[in-house]
Amino acid sequence: MNMTEEERPIIGAHAAYLAGLLNDGKLTFAGQAFDPKGLFGIIVVNAPDMDSAAALMNADSALKSKMFRGEVIPFRTVFQRACESPKKE
Repeated sequence: MNMTEEERPIIGAHAAYLAGLLNDGKLTFAGQAFDPKGLFGIIVVNAPDMDSAAALMNADSALKSKMFRGEVIPFRTVFQRACESPKKE
């Protein structure tokens, strides 16, 4: 992604916001999808309801600045691979 100098601090704040959600246990995962039709991101948060999820989304500086747009879609994990502990040598 090519960023302008004006966008750089917004992206930095966006990354810091997501890191804070992760540290607070509110973020399950976040990442970029490299679709040939255009780059987009997927962020899955732990929220009790749609309003709480929307509040988390709307507090992100990248959405506030209209650099990114977002949509809240309900999601339930059905299968998940267990986290593996690092192997000790």
